[in-house]
Amino acid sequence: MVQVGAFRSALSAESVRDQLAGELGRAPELAGLLGSLRVATQGGLHRVWLGGADTAADAGALAARIRAATGRDTFVMRP
Repeated sequence: MVQVGAFRSALSAESVRDQLAGELGRAPELAGLLGSLRVATQGGLHRVWLGGADTAADAGALAARIRAATGRDTFVMRP
């Protein structure tokens, strides 16, 4: 998975998820990721995740593509 944010507030995470959905929708090469965009709650944090790459290398490449298209910091995470 690729993480684009972690928040204590579910509302903040949902807001970022919605903003990111709009950004991905404007990037045709990434629009297919919209179906995997979600907020996952773990350890008291609400994390904005997307993707589902098969390998860490694939996730790293995906993170780089998302970062280039949106300007957001991205992190490779295990779900």
